[in-house]
Amino acid sequence: MLAFQSVEYYKNVLNLLKKLSETFSFFEDNIPHKEKNYILKNILDSYKTDDANNYIYKISKKELSNGEMLKNYQNCFVNFNNTFKFYEFYKLVSEIELEYKRICKDYNYTDESVKDFIFKLNDFSKLHETLIMGSNQNSDKVNFFEESEKIIREFAFLIKSISCYISSITNYEISELDENNQALNIQLLDINYNVKEFYEILSNIDDAYSIIGMFTTETKETLKINKIESGSMLADIFGNGIIISITIYLLKKIIDIVYNKYSESGKVDLIGREIKTISESAETYAKLQELGIEVNEENKKKIGECLIAAVDKLHKVVVRAPKIIINGKQYSVADAQKYLEYSQKLLDVEISTKNDEEK
Repeated sequence: MLAFQSVEYYKNVLNLLKKLSETFSFFEDNIPHKEKNYILKNILDSYKTDDANNYIYKISKKELSNGEMLKNYQNCFVNFNNTFKFYEFYKLVSEIELEYKRICKDYNYTDESVKDFIFKLNDFSKLHETLIMGSNQNSDKVNFFEESEKIIREFAFLIKSISCYISSITNYEISELDENNQALNIQLLDINYNVKEFYEILSNIDDAYSIIGMFTTETKETLKINKIESGSMLADIFGNGIIISITIYLLKKIIDIVYNKYSESGKVDLIGREIKTISESAETYAKLQELGIEVNEENKKKIGECLIAAVDKLHKVVVRAPKIIINGKQYSVADAQKYLEYSQKLLDVEISTKNDEEK
């Protein structure tokens, strides 16, 4: 699908999903936030017990204030049902599902993140349908409101992701670099990305750039886009020369570790620890000194914390593809299929800010 077609596709999807905005506003206004912390701490733990209802009853008897909270939760659910137009909601979910299938057929493309959201939306509507059939268990009502919050957050993130995609593809200007700027041209190859992944990749690069800027004395100008392409993602961006140089240096060091270590069976967790050493190495601090960034006892701790945070963001970019091109130089793994099998584990690796002794 060509760039202009993908923009059309996502504009249609965005308009379709925004039909849910009024419903989700209603959900958010009626979620009993006041009781949320108590519910999460106590009632959701009840799922670990043999008898959730008995657990809730004992809490209610033991502490009157907590019992009152449960009553409030019950009242919130009753009020919700009395005012929520659930038949209209079910109808809307069905219409959105059918219309999305038509859009996908027209463009011969399906975005898995949108498809997954609509699937969850269907499950959520069934959950409410089950409850209004007569469930009186407080734990079920707690679960309903928790699921409401989850789908509200997912809806907001999906809308934000699609809006970012459309803006990134359509609102860029080709600009000439000045003497203070440097380009970062990064391509993630051999895999296609859905709109949420596209947004997450761009956000991680932008976040890393901002974090690195926190320990430099450079002008904190934002990243600018020269060109963005979807599918096998290409981002041609530029910004402050020193910050971009550090970003490229960190990307290459992360690639060197991840691409060479991913296949070591049972050692995926060690990758996070090894990547963390990038932020502590003498080579990295020498690179900063080379770029004119003074490192001393007063600022070394702050710089180290920023480097760990930036490395964590860039690691989440690197692990998404078995082949990456950075400013014309290609990096790839020997076995792309095996790498993709490890990719989710690699994505879940945490680059801890704690010392190993504290773990």
